[in-house]
Amino acid sequence: MRHGQSEFVRIANRLQQEQAAAHAIIGDVRRNPSAYLDFPVPEEWKTAGMVQELTEAAHELRQQSPEKSAALAKLATMIADELDESYPRVLRAQFSASAWKEVANTLRYRSDYEAALRALDRAEQELENETALGYDRAVLALARATTLRELDRLPEALRLLDPAMDVFREHGDRSRVAQCELLAGMIHHRQGNAPFARASYRVAADVAQDSGDVSTVASAYINLGVLDAERGRVNDALDALQQARAIFIELGAHAEVARASWGVGLALLTAGKSEASISVLQEARIAFRALQMPEEAGLAGVELVEAYLATERRDSARDMLHAVIDEFRDAKLNERALVALAYLRDLGPAAQPAAAHHVYSYLFRLRTEPQLLFLPPDAQ
Repeated sequence: MRHGQSEFVRIANRLQQEQAAAHAIIGDVRRNPSAYLDFPVPEEWKTAGMVQELTEAAHELRQQSPEKSAALAKLATMIADELDESYPRVLRAQFSASAWKEVANTLRYRSDYEAALRALDRAEQELENETALGYDRAVLALARATTLRELDRLPEALRLLDPAMDVFREHGDRSRVAQCELLAGMIHHRQGNAPFARASYRVAADVAQDSGDVSTVASAYINLGVLDAERGRVNDALDALQQARAIFIELGAHAEVARASWGVGLALLTAGKSEASISVLQEARIAFRALQMPEEAGLAGVELVEAYLATERRDSARDMLHAVIDEFRDAKLNERALVALAYLRDLGPAAQPAAAHHVYSYLFRLRTEPQLLFLPPDAQ
């Protein structure tokens, strides 16, 4: 056996042993990872195997508990920074970049997009001089494109996708090819190109199904459902959204179950089934609040205001609106959102469902256009 092969086997065996040791510890850490961030990292934890286990745990928990996922990812970066030179430089760079990518993903889940981009900058710095890690760079490109799409920087996002998809095809990673197709569909959707969006969503669902990536299948169904709801195809929308919801329930992906429930509520509301939408939107809002996702919780709350007004439950509409205003203020979200919510509040008994929908549409756009001014419907 050549020396290079021998060294590779030695490192692989070492990582396997380190992961086994880390796995015995990680269960306790997962219960309350934030508690470990304020203390020095124990010496026996400073292994590449521990970084790998923490990063994987952060990935697994992202949809179930974004807060715990963030803490696990941060702990992984702290340990990655302290790995010594007994590990090959390329391995240290790879593990550190992967940990920072998970930090970025948790920040994106919490709608902190600029901070997510900074975390991805750090991840890319780790890979800067490692020419052998082209696949890892493609993974970061997909993460960056996903975040740029959230910021409505659509041309930049699209430019990153094609080269990344080529790398994933070369490596036979059909799951990430499906994720790229899904993101392409979301970008086309936001650009108003419904036929291209639908085609990409369908390809994403098929490729993900073939590769066994049921989470991406469900995400494709959510987006197809939203697209159908927007075009008045309510039965198709509800079918797709309910399929997505069932899959995410099976996976224990709480954040995505909430998004699917929110989509079902919106589809029902769009179809004029206001009464039926209320319980579903309430469920989504409760879940978003539990997951500490205040923007999503607030948007679901404004849709509940619309549903309550449509069913003449004006006291419930008023109470919900006041709760949303308090939550937006406490979370220190964009002050422009409070202007729109105050407009709806000040309408008082004269408020109509259309006014609530107008405010919802503005708040949804405000997430990607933070400088957008609010104008009442009659001022546009």
